[in-house]
Amino acid sequence: MKSYLADSNIFLRLFLQDNPKQSKKSASYISDAKDGKIEIVVSSEIIPEIEYVLRKVYKASKGVVIEHLSGIIKTSYIKVEKRNIWIEAINLYSNNNIDLMDALLYAEAKDQDLSVLSFDEDFKKIKIK
Repeated sequence: MKSYLADSNIFLRLFLQDNPKQSKKSASYISDAKDGKIEIVVSSEIIPEIEYVLRKVYKASKGVVIEHLSGIIKTSYIKVEKRNIWIEAINLYSNNNIDLMDALLYAEAKDQDLSVLSFDEDFKKIKIK
């Protein structure tokens, strides 16, 4: 089985449906991964890029962003780097008024039994749910 490292635009076209040809091809890639024909790998760096484009360029709501990111992260036939950390980060992002990178940093620190070193007071306000 051939493995592919997915760029953010594969998911963006699928979510936004703004380019019919590319959206159809993206859906085909996802279907092939589901059927075990290919492996799709998502690097950790792609997730915040997707969030940024959805929120800043397309003005998607935080709820829509969370729904899309959760869809990628929780899909078993997509290989997501640091999946468990991302699941925790999305949970933190969803339940706290913090940005995604702060949620990721907090989740990674927790996973490694570390504390976050930052001047950002938001880290003190994070509530775990």
